[in-house]
Order: sequence, then structure tokens, then C-alpha cells
Amino acid sequence: MDGFMKYFKNTAWLLSNRVYGMTIGFFVTVLVTRYLGPENYGMLSYAISFVGLFGFIAGLGLDQVLYRNLINDKDKENELLGSSLLLRLASGSVAGLLAVLCAILIGERGIGLWLIVIVSGSFIFQAFNVINYAFQAKVHSKYPSISTIIVVTILGLLKLLVLYYHKGIYYFAFIYTLEPILYALLFLFFYKTRYGSPLKWKFDWEIAKPMLIASSPLILSAVFVSIYSRIDQILIKHMIDVSSVGIYDAAVRIAELWYFIPAILISSFFPSIVNSYRTDKKLYAKRLVRLSYLLIGLSLFVGLIVSLFSHFIIGLIFGDEFISGY
Repeated sequence: MDGFMKYFKNTAWLLSNRVYGMTIGFFVTVLVTRYLGPENYGMLSYAISFVGLFGFIAGLGLDQVLYRNLINDKDKENELLGSSLLLRLASGSVAGLLAVLCAILIGERGIGLWLIVIVSGSFIFQAFNVINYAFQAKVHSKYPSISTIIVVTILGLLKLLVLYYHKGIYYFAFIYTLEPILYALLFLFFYKTRYGSPLKWKFDWEIAKPMLIASSPLILSAVFVSIYSRIDQILIKHMIDVSSVGIYDAAVRIAELWYFIPAILISSFFPSIVNSYRTDKKLYAKRLVRLSYLLIGLSLFVGLIVSLFSHFIIGLIFGDEFISGY
């Protein structure tokens, strides 16, 4: 019973912060989209998608490997976090530089190029997301959940201030880059408060090397995920126009609002599944099957709801007068 309550509370924290973030994010996105209009919103979305193509370099496929190792090798936490952080900082810097260089090579100029430069800076600070996996491995999602609530609130207020003072598109790009910085500061604060100083972390090549080897298949997977999830907006911009990117991105964001549900369930129950693999193979298989059924059922339900109300939602974002032209 204690084990169940532990995972239940962990899931509840994850669910509450994502529902809060989804609610705030939806209304702020509606206001920002209407303020910028399809063209400017499309330019910002294009920059984020273009930079996102290089996310597999920044991530190195390390996340799941680190998560698994933190669960299995608790005594090596300092080495695991220190090695992962340094690898992610290096790969994030490389990814950001490559994004800017490729943008220049394909002829991006003016506002589009500067937006890509600003957004690509987020890769460096995303490295500190490794701390999140330390919380998850200990089934202490309370702390990243509180961090998310704080970050979502701050970013939402900043976007509203930009709208109120009628500032330009660059401000929204800087706010996008500010997000991983805030997460990094809060993760470091909570980790230091709860587990001790991050200064104890250290890089160990004997740990980093097998992690890189284990993550290599995941890097290949991440390449195709990056292309699959980002290339559509790149193609729309070059084949149609930037306004179409804005319209498409708004629709995609609404459809993807619900992606947090399977992510929460998987991340919350992953330690339980890993532990059962070591103790009871039948229990391990049963938990995998039950989780799969649950995810399939939720996917079908959410897909039906979004499809039924899609016309109303897009009308809410861009206005009924916009939808009447389509």
C-alpha cells in the first residue's frame, strides 16, 4: 500500500503541474497568436522548429540511459549527473552553433536569422534537465512539478507584459530561451536543498563512455523523431508561406496539449516497471501490458475529443472572422 501511495502521489504531482501548465499555456497562446498574427507567429514557430531539428545533437540520446542508471546505480549519482551534464553542455553548444551555421547556409537573413540565433541559445541551458531525472529516479516529482508551476507562471506573466507594452517578436524569442534558464536555476536550488550541493558532481570518463555507447541507438531514433516532428513546418514555410506555418503550428500545439498524459504515466511508473524486472518477470510483463492498454485507451479518447471540437478551438485562437475565410 505504501508503494502504491508513493507512485500515486508522484503521478498526482506530475498531473497537477501539467494541467496547470496546459491551462495557462492555452490561454496565453491564444492571446499571443492573435497579437502576432499568422505571419509573425509563423516566423517564430519556424525558428523554433528549425532549431529543433538539431535537438538530437543536444540530447545525445542520454536521457533514458541516465534515468535507468540513476535507478540501478544509486551510489554513482554524482558521477552520473556530472558526466551527463558536461556531455550535454558540450553537445548543446555544438547543436546551437550548427543550427545558426545551417540557417546562414540555406539563406536565412534578417528577422528569421536573428530569431534562430536567439532560440538556439536554449540548447546550452537544456543540459541542466539531467537534474530532473534525478528527481524522477527517486520518485520525487514534487520538486520538478513545483518548478514547472513557477516557470509557467513567470513566462505567462512576461508574455502578457510583452502584449501590454506592444513589444515585438524578438521578446517572445528571448522568453523562449529564458525557459530552460529558469528551470536550471530551480532544479539546482531544489537539488541542493533536498540532496546536497551539485558541486559534488564530477565527470568520469569511465562512466560517460558506456553511457554514450548505450545511447547511440537512441541518438539514431532521436534523429528521425526530430525530422518527423519538425520538418513539416520547415517544408510549409518554403513551399507555401510563413503565415501558413503560424496557422499549422497553432493547430499542432492544441493537438499536442494532451501529450503530457502518456509522458506522465510512463515517467511515473517507469521505476516500478524496472524494479519488477529484477524481482518478478511475470509481474514485469503484466505491468507493461496494463500500461500499454491504458495509453491506447487514453489516446483514442483524447483524439476523438480534439477532432470533434477542432473547428471551435481554431476559431477561438484566430477569431471567427479568420475561420470564415476557410
